[in-house]
Amino acid sequence: MKKLLTRTFLWLLLCLTLTSTAVLLAPYDKKFGYQFIQGAGIEKVQWVYCRIFEDPTPIDVAIMGTSRTYFGVNDTLISDTLSARTGRPVHAVNLSFYGRSRNQHLFMLEDMIGQGKRPKVLVLGVMEKELRRSHSLGGAMISTSQLGCIIHPLNRRIVKDVTSFIEVRKGYTKYLLGMETEWHSCDPATPTFDARDTLLSAAELAEHQEKMNQILSPIYTDTTYWGWEFHYPLSLLRKIVKLCRENDIQIVFSYMPAYQGPEAPFPFFLDQYKAWGSVCLAPVEVLNDPTCWMDSDHYNKRGNEICSQALGQYLASIWDE
Repeated sequence: MKKLLTRTFLWLLLCLTLTSTAVLLAPYDKKFGYQFIQGAGIEKVQWVYCRIFEDPTPIDVAIMGTSRTYFGVNDTLISDTLSARTGRPVHAVNLSFYGRSRNQHLFMLEDMIGQGKRPKVLVLGVMEKELRRSHSLGGAMISTSQLGCIIHPLNRRIVKDVTSFIEVRKGYTKYLLGMETEWHSCDPATPTFDARDTLLSAAELAEHQEKMNQILSPIYTDTTYWGWEFHYPLSLLRKIVKLCRENDIQIVFSYMPAYQGPEAPFPFFLDQYKAWGSVCLAPVEVLNDPTCWMDSDHYNKRGNEICSQALGQYLASIWDE
C-alpha cells in the first residue's frame, strides 16, 4: 500500500511538472492576451493594446484607473490644458477601462516602458480604499516573467488568474494550429473616455450606492495585515512606484470617490500615497451633487468636465520642462 501511494504521488508530481512546464513554455502573444477579456469594455482594452504597441504617437501623460477614471477624465481636455501651459503638443491618454485592481496598471506601465513610451507623468486613479483582488485580465495580459505578480497569498482572485494564464496560452496555441480563427482588431475611433448626460435623482443615487456598498465592502480593505508590504494591492503599488522612480516618471494619485457626500473627502491610504507621490483630490462640489453623477459610482458629463478641469489645472501647476 505504501509503495502504491508513493508511486501515485510521484506520478501526479510528474504530471504536474510536465503540465506546468508546457504552460510556461507555451507560445504567447500580448495582443491575444489583451483581447482575452469578454463583455463590457472589450473594445477599449483592445484599443489600449494598439495605443501602446502599434500607435507611434508618444504618451506624455498616462492616465490609468477603474471605470470611474474612464468616465471621469477627459484626456483631450487634459492634453489641451497642458499644451497651452507648455506651448507645445502634450499627449495625455486615458488608458482606463472596466475593472477594479492594480495589477493591470503595473503590466501596462511595464509594456509602455518596454515599447519606448515612457510617460513623463503617470496619473493613477484611486478610490476610497484599495481592493484585495486582481483584475479579471490579470492572468491573460502578462508574460511568464510577470507571473509572480498574481501569485500572491492575499490575491483573492489567484485561482481565476492562474486559470486565465493557462486559458489564454491554450487559446493562442489553438489559434496557431488553425483551430481558433477569432482575432479581434482594434478600432482607432474607440472613445478614450465616456461622458454621458444621464441624470438620477438623489433617491435613485442612494439606492444604487447601497447596492454598490454591498458588492464592494467584502473586497475593500482598510488594513495592512502584517505590514503593508504583504498587502496585495499596496505591494503592486510599491512595484509601480519603484518602476516610476527608476524611469524618472512623476506619479500623481487622482482621488475619485463614489457619490457619498463630504463624509469621505480623503482616501483611506492618503498618507501612503503622499509618501509615494502627489495627490489630486476630487473637487468638493462633485461629492454630493446629484447633477454630477450618472450612477453612484460614475460621473456623468458634468461631473467629467469638473473633474477633468481640476486634474488638468493640477497637472499644469506641477508640470516642469
